[in-house]
Amino acid sequence: MNVDILGSIDVELEAVGFGMEQVTAYVKKIVNHDSQKADNILAFVQEHKLIGGLVRIPIQLDAICYSWDRAVMSGNEPKTLTSLYQAITLKLWQKDVLKLGISESETRRHLNEHSIHSLSAYQIQQLAPSEIYLLDIIAFTGIYNEIIEFNANDRHRIYDSLKYQGIVLPDLPETILRKISFLHTSDVTFLDADKSCHFLHPTLQHFFAARYFAGCWMRHERLLCIRLRQQTPNTTFMAPQALLQKEKYSTRYDTLWRFAAGLLQGVPKAEHEAEEPIQRYFQELAAEPLDLLGSVHHRLLMNCLGEVVPDVQSNWDRELVEHQIYSWVQFELNFSNTRLTLPYTEYLDSHAIKGLGQQPHLPPAILKTCFSSCVMVVEMIKKQLREY
Repeated sequence: MNVDILGSIDVELEAVGFGMEQVTAYVKKIVNHDSQKADNILAFVQEHKLIGGLVRIPIQLDAICYSWDRAVMSGNEPKTLTSLYQAITLKLWQKDVLKLGISESETRRHLNEHSIHSLSAYQIQQLAPSEIYLLDIIAFTGIYNEIIEFNANDRHRIYDSLKYQGIVLPDLPETILRKISFLHTSDVTFLDADKSCHFLHPTLQHFFAARYFAGCWMRHERLLCIRLRQQTPNTTFMAPQALLQKEKYSTRYDTLWRFAAGLLQGVPKAEHEAEEPIQRYFQELAAEPLDLLGSVHHRLLMNCLGEVVPDVQSNWDRELVEHQIYSWVQFELNFSNTRLTLPYTEYLDSHAIKGLGQQPHLPPAILKTCFSSCVMVVEMIKKQLREY
């Protein structure tokens, strides 16, 4: 909202949503039939700081509770932020497809509130390709321009740029954006044509932006980069690899890189390719330019690798990346016994943990950092305490 046009403001209030006590009460109420499921959801929320703000929004918290029963989040398989956001967005798209009246295809005529929930993400993509693409490109354009609030001029410049490139848009894009669940309108007192909008949560914008980036990466397509808020909009094309190298350590893109890794995992290589997309992605992360001090680079590796579930069917060398992280852990252990540069609770995988367990004496800082990470670390601490 542009507060300059409102004049003097007596009181400014911010809607903050649920507090953590309310989040806990809500989850236990919604899944009161399964206390173990409620505990698992709350534990996941506590372990992933990125979704701390997301769960304060009731519609998103409801989507998380619902999605926990979906195949992508069920069972004992490792759960990642990417898999959670995939489940949340699938649930909300299922709700929105009926609202939008997207097509009159044979599939569409047989859909209802019950049958829509059986559709997979691929089927939703087939039903609403232009609507989903529009949301992805808006999210990416916002990150590219450092914009979280899209005014009417921003949106129409995006539409015009896409049409100029021959990209098919929904017939009434403004109507689509007003109806979908992922965006929120700020200027409630303005006419529809003048309202600005933003994503329900910043991480949702990063997730949709990462979808666009990962899609271009897999298809070897250039990114459409639209410069907004200039006198004359400037549209350029950039290879995904070039953007990664340019913005690798930018905090603005940090969450996008993390989601991109999760979205690329499990994607098979094309017939003419020698490597899987996820392998090419980590190779590019390891390429020049690199962080001179090393800590920022290894934080990036940890965050991205934390979104990639180990897969025995994958051919890429995950252990090579784990070894790089482990080597940095060793360096910090040798460099300082009292202070850690990186928050290793964000990512401590098997390779690093096993290596740490072989250290003759771990400093208190390491023991404190690792304590809550996993059972292997607990066993390692027990061994250290017995030796003392």
